[in-house]
Amino acid sequence: MPWLFITTLFIFILFVPTGYSTHHILVFFIGLVGVGASLVLFGLTATKKWKGYGELKPISWFFRLLAIGIGFFVLQLANQYYVDVKYYLDGETETVSGVPTEIIDFEANRELVKTVTVVIDDQRFDVAVKAKYFLEVGNMEDKTFVIHYLPRTKWVVNYEVIEE
Repeated sequence: MPWLFITTLFIFILFVPTGYSTHHILVFFIGLVGVGASLVLFGLTATKKWKGYGELKPISWFFRLLAIGIGFFVLQLANQYYVDVKYYLDGETETVSGVPTEIIDFEANRELVKTVTVVIDDQRFDVAVKAKYFLEVGNMEDKTFVIHYLPRTKWVVNYEVIEE
């Protein structure tokens, strides 16, 4: 039984950075919910009588409460994305367009997808650089961006760079 929770936890832990770095909100949200639920269930059901726990030290109440607390914290983080997942599934996004006042370039080797932060109308948006724009990051400053994002978390769903 403990290996089921531990395996599930590690699988969902992989979803969180993958969804975040590739800008897929559903993968990110499912990862957060899975990690939170796994931790809470592990904390609630962990006992000394589990088969296979003979070779492991018994789980103390402190670690059980810690797992439950962290699990609820992660579920609370997932809650802020819950509303935007509904908007994402319904295709309802907000749109902003304009020439960026600032473009902050991040190194590509830290994430699976190169991310650039674009500031338009004093709002910051993290956009995954599409292949056709990848080599032109330095030349994006004078171009118009049309960004479709989710209203609550400002998660960028899609964007377009308009050549003028």
